[in-house]
Parts: sequence; structure tokens; C-alpha cells
Amino acid sequence: MKFVLSRCIAIVDILPVSVMSRNYLNSIAEYYLVGDARISFVDLPSKTKFEDICDDSTDILILILTTPENKFFRKQLRRIWANKCNLGVHNIKAVMLMGHHPILSQATREVRGSMSSLPPPNQSFEYKRRYRITHHGYVVNASIVRENLRHGDVVMVDQVESYKNLTYKVAAGFQWGHRYCPQAKFIGKVDDDVFLGTERLMLYLQGYDGGKAIVGSHNMVYDPARWNASRWYVTYNDYPKRVYPPYSNGFTYFMTYEYVEDMLVYLRGRRLLPVEDVQLTGLVADAIHAKRVNSFLDGGGNWTFLGDCSMLGNWLNRTGTSYEDGPISVLCFDTNYVEFARQKLALQRLQRFARGLGLRGWPFEF
Repeated sequence: MKFVLSRCIAIVDILPVSVMSRNYLNSIAEYYLVGDARISFVDLPSKTKFEDICDDSTDILILILTTPENKFFRKQLRRIWANKCNLGVHNIKAVMLMGHHPILSQATREVRGSMSSLPPPNQSFEYKRRYRITHHGYVVNASIVRENLRHGDVVMVDQVESYKNLTYKVAAGFQWGHRYCPQAKFIGKVDDDVFLGTERLMLYLQGYDGGKAIVGSHNMVYDPARWNASRWYVTYNDYPKRVYPPYSNGFTYFMTYEYVEDMLVYLRGRRLLPVEDVQLTGLVADAIHAKRVNSFLDGGGNWTFLGDCSMLGNWLNRTGTSYEDGPISVLCFDTNYVEFARQKLALQRLQRFARGLGLRGWPFEF
């Protein structure tokens, strides 16, 4: 058996801090019909073109759902499991999927345009309020530009970042994956507060390659939220039935490429439900007659998709465990748990490599 030791060297660019033009974000001219909306992507300055993110070896594309303000989460993800070294070993690519800050909306541009007619700052609270909102928006978007110049992994949908646009944003992400990563066998969506075990993920998905399938932890019977204050509020006009079809929990799910193809065709021209996971993994799965793979446990009785940090902690504290019986996805971003998981998985990789070389003793043996 041949063993290869790979090294990953992180090269960090020192980017100049400069005042950027207020018109530095432009849409790519190519539009897509996503549901009943025409959507394009923002042409962010980058060293990597969209066409070059995936290559012929790519098996899985992961859309990491984030927002412009969640810079800390993205930084931790790139350090722990979403770094290009770890993903590249498993033929996985990941991009950070987000909308843009509301400062780029037409309404905000109109507010900014009207500021010239307002009294000086020391005489107008409204002027100060509008300036503060506008300035914060430009700072956030300028930060995204610098981030993408360094990492080249940001996919920004040309829509305002808001929860009501979530289904359109995620569907647009799958449209991007279909367009720019056609060699992928799976395209998945993962929230930015999730720990993902990439080695276990690769092993798990191997059994579902081919055909139309949605893989995740499914809610089998769930009622629509009918009260206005709910984040997941759905009107009877949007969805008249009493219960949702089985759908995957939105923090992590994976679709086969065939599922994505049929989903995009089915959604075209339709008004999308504001509850993203119900729409994309429940209603669509019924409409295109896809296979649902409900994955709280695998065939060996090991947890796969977990909902809180305590379950990750139980696995970490067990001795003799390895990535083969570890979780695939955990909705947990407690830095202590996640750092412990990273160190444990790194040690296991070292141990496997050492055993291949015939090395014995601590730390090369459990």
C-alpha cells in the first residue's frame, strides 16, 4: 500500500487598505430564472474565476450559507474543516454563499442621494442615522471584497441579505453549482455554524451516488407556522395544506447532481415558499419523485446529523473512536468543542499515516 504525505502551505496576501469606489460591486451580465425571479451574481474582484473553482476531480460541492457580517464564522470554518487543504484531499470544493448588504439596494441608494439636501450633521439626527447606516454598509461590502481577494471562494447573490430572500438565495446557489461545477456528484448546503466531518461525509455519500436523492436528517411530520411573529410564518395562500411533506433540516443536506438538475427545472417560474428547507427538500422532492435518505443514524447505529453540541461532546469524550463512527454534521459552533474535534481528527490522520509507515508507540497508536 502506498502512502503519500501531503503538506499544505497557507499563503496570506498582504492587501493594501485603501478607499474603494462606491461602485465596486457590479452584477455579472448573465441572469438566471430562479423561481419567479431573475437573479445574477455579483462580480467581486478575485484572483479566481468562477469557472476555475471546481475541476475535473471535484466530487462534492458545498455551499456554505453565510451573511456578509459573519466574518468570524467564515474565518473559523476556513481554519478548521473548510480549508482548501482538508477539502482537496477528499475532492471537495466549498464556497461561501451570501447576499449583499442592504446598502446596495435601490432604496438605500435613494436615501444616500437625499442626504445632500439634509441639514449639517450637528443639526440633524436623521442625517447622522442615514450616514451611519450607509457607512456601515460600505465597510461591510469592502471587507467582503478584501476577503474574496484573499480566498477566492465567495459567491455573492445579487439580492439583499434577508431571511425572506433565503429560499431564492439558496436556490441561486444551487444554480451556480449547476452552472460552474457540473462535474460534482453531490451539491450540498451547510450553514456557517455547523461542524462538518468531511472524511465521514465522503464515506457516507458513496452509497448514494447516482439517481435523484436528497440526503439529510428529515422532519417527517411538521405543521406550518401560522402566527405572524414566527420567523417561519407561512400564509394559507403560500401553503394551504395542514402539514408539510417530509423535508430535511436546513442546517445540512446534500443533493445528487440529478436532483439539482430536476429541481431547477421544476422551480422555474414558480413563486418560492419562504421556508427554504421545506421548499427545496420537501415540496421539490415530492414533485420530482426523488429518493429521501433520512440519516440521523447510519447502518451501524452511529450518529450522522446532530442537532446540538452535547452530542458532539459525547463522541469526543469516548476513547477508541475514529472519524468512521464520528458525526457527519453537527449544528454547533462552540469554539471549544469544534477545536477539540479538529485536533482529534488531525491526530487520527497522523496515526493512520504512521501505521502505514510501521511506526509504533504514542502518539502513533490509540
